[in-house]
Amino acid sequence: MNVAGLGAIAASVELHRSGEVDKRQRQLRTVVELFDSLVDTPASGDGLPIRFVTLHEEEQTITAAQKLLASGFYTSAVFFPVIGRGKAGLRLMLRADLPHATIERFADVLRSVTE
Repeated sequence: MNVAGLGAIAASVELHRSGEVDKRQRQLRTVVELFDSLVDTPASGDGLPIRFVTLHEEEQTITAAQKLLASGFYTSAVFFPVIGRGKAGLRLMLRADLPHATIERFADVLRSVTE
């Protein structure tokens, strides 16, 4: 084990002892629940912070990702050959520190670029 690894272990132990990990996990749960209430995805309700918005068409997915980026939101456009043909969509990664207003704005922009 190198010195940097030992430092990471010590920092991790401190985060767990301080209650910060529990606090962040509660925050993340709240963010995921809010997102799921605004955007329907196959993973809604699973509690994990990764979401996939299925759009089916590659061109539509790329266009939606570009429009979201222009609005200040980075998403990952995923399509064949990473996933099967006709299953294209946007991969989203939620974080505990996202303000609720940002999630609500994202959902509004997402709806407008995917209609």
